[in-house]
Amino acid sequence: MPAAKRDKNGKIIYKRDKNGKILRYKDGRAKVVRNYRKEYDGYHGTSEQKKNRASRNKARRRINASRKARGQAPLRKNQEVDHKKPLSKGGGNGKSNTRVVSFAANRRKYNKSK
Repeated sequence: MPAAKRDKNGKIIYKRDKNGKILRYKDGRAKVVRNYRKEYDGYHGTSEQKKNRASRNKARRRINASRKARGQAPLRKNQEVDHKKPLSKGGGNGKSNTRVVSFAANRRKYNKSK
């Protein structure tokens, strides 16, 4: 196993575990570095997830367009489009199934109805 990489003060910045994964150190604790490419290929890059993401983006564009037509500002970063009946449970992107909620409220709801 290669030696740990250290900063100028001798503190460990990172080292590899026995499987070759890089461990980053912050405040004396090790943290495994995420492999985002592997996550995308294994989950986020699947055709189903791409379809879901496209559907969410379509709903956001529709809501922003209707807000612009009424003279309102587009959705803020902390606002999201919530589907009253989740897409995963057969809900659609129509006006009657979407609403604007805060990021936190949408995460609490996850894929529950109402």
